[in-house]
Amino acid sequence: MPKARAKFIGRLKEILGKEMEFETPITLRALIEGFPDEAKRLIYRKGRINVIIMINNKPIEEFGGLSAVIKENDVIDFIPPIGGG
Repeated sequence: MPKARAKFIGRLKEILGKEMEFETPITLRALIEGFPDEAKRLIYRKGRINVIIMINNKPIEEFGGLSAVIKENDVIDFIPPIGGG
């Protein structure tokens, strides 16, 4: 079966591991819905996406947002917001 992979940093890495492989094709929304609730709470805040999500180093908006279809060999990066001050 064709596969793609997702990479995580920060708290998502603690929950999901550094990297995961999954079967394609799949929408980004379906991929995230398969994550544990704790990970989904970090990704979604108040009904909005709270992390930066990239597909092959490009923002998901270029692929249709959560409706983006992930294909074989794609790499999805989940990057938490950076705070400071």
